[in-house]
Amino acid sequence: MNRNLLTLGLLFAAALGSPLLAQSPARHVGTVVLAGSHYTLAEFHDPNLRLESSLDLSPFLDEVVDLTGAVANSFTGPTQQFNVSTIVLSERAFSSDEIGHLGTTARLRVDAHGISNFFVHVSLGHGYVPLVSYGPTVAGVFWLDPSIVLSVAGGVMFDRWRGNIFVPNDPFLLGLTLHFQASVHQPGLPLLFLNSTAMTFAFQ
Repeated sequence: MNRNLLTLGLLFAAALGSPLLAQSPARHVGTVVLAGSHYTLAEFHDPNLRLESSLDLSPFLDEVVDLTGAVANSFTGPTQQFNVSTIVLSERAFSSDEIGHLGTTARLRVDAHGISNFFVHVSLGHGYVPLVSYGPTVAGVFWLDPSIVLSVAGGVMFDRWRGNIFVPNDPFLLGLTLHFQASVHQPGLPLLFLNSTAMTFAFQ
């Protein structure tokens, strides 16, 4: 847990830095989606940031993938390019309900083969902090707004963890969207930050 808190502290510092520029190839765990005629990652929250690769990306549509690549230029033009170097289906993934109904419980799930320490984080916003520069003990991308983050679950799991969160029956929550992300640590591997999801509160 201390390593996780340290990582979040580093991410907060990174959030105060400069805009996203061209970077060294970094590992990303995210969900491939279509944006018009091109592919992107849902976690980018930018349909103009397209995935480019000599590899066939069509088998990965709507799947959580583990890829390496880098943004080709800054987030300033109408269309940006993310060059994909490698891509496989991810063996580790996070999922949650897209809708959290007021007065009910919403479901969270982490999948990772074998024994893992896991953490589930939540934020009011999304972000983009590649972790390649933080050394070999951490990997992936922090997809949440690191200035407003809570860890809402954690522990030891084998293959899969399922959890529930209670959504209060409070009309002030109506329309609020929370962004979730999990991270997992397995023996001999870096702490890996997985894909993110969004949950919007609504009436039942």
